[in-house]
Amino acid sequence: MVFARVLGPTEGSMVVAELPEHGLIVKRVAAVTNGTCFLLGDNRDQSYDSRDFGPVPDRRVLGRIIAVWTGRGAGRVSTMPAGSPKVMAD
Repeated sequence: MVFARVLGPTEGSMVVAELPEHGLIVKRVAAVTNGTCFLLGDNRDQSYDSRDFGPVPDRRVLGRIIAVWTGRGAGRVSTMPAGSPKVMAD
């Protein structure tokens, strides 16, 4: 996974956040309001996300996911356009 430092999270983007009680997490930004963001996992029935731990302060977001290495093929990387609604995998 490759991530880029961002000034603030944007709705729909995949981000890496660091929470003191949970460590590093990768989630999708569902909403951004007043310096916090609401993060949701892709498997909503099984995901541990903001529905469990609440809104995350923007300062805890380390960056936006810009590429995902799927581990299949030699050196294949799927890039994610800004605001991409889905993880792109081959």
